[in-house]
Amino acid sequence: MPSDFEKGTKPFKPLEQLMGVFPAASGNFLPPSWRKLMSDPDSSIIDFYPEDFAIDLNGKKYAWQGVALLPFVDERRLRAALEEVYPDLTPEETRRNSLGGDVLFVGKHHPLHDFILELYQTGATENQECIFPQPVGVPPELCHGIQGKFSLDEEVILPDQIACSPVSMLRDLTQNAAVRWYF
Repeated sequence: MPSDFEKGTKPFKPLEQLMGVFPAASGNFLPPSWRKLMSDPDSSIIDFYPEDFAIDLNGKKYAWQGVALLPFVDERRLRAALEEVYPDLTPEETRRNSLGGDVLFVGKHHPLHDFILELYQTGATENQECIFPQPVGVPPELCHGIQGKFSLDEEVILPDQIACSPVSMLRDLTQNAAVRWYF
């Protein structure tokens, strides 16, 4: 299998990724100054966000089932335009826009659930601070051969605890039956 990827590249951060795939009509999910780049006629990247575009239905019946035929987004131009609006991010938006580790949510019926829950219960002191400074190995026999190490979450939400939504428009998850952990 060929592996001729360009070296030295870096992935988009979450908000950058949304800027690369959202049409301007979905800009309300982005910070105000970022959304302006999608609609201001004087924006250096306004050509990435046409108001009218074709939809390839490819045999589908409804437009929402089709593929929007949008212009190619030039990574360098997008990143250059975003450099101007990065200072406008709030601390919370900056946190949400950061790259982090992989997160896996494990339901109550998964074999890893009890293992992880026990780690949290035995690894927490009376004031609920986790005392696992080192990542813990994943028992591959409990997860169909997946291997690696995971770190416990300092802000853990255990099963039957309310998971508060980070998005004000969305409701909290009151019937949580999962535990999350980081690879």
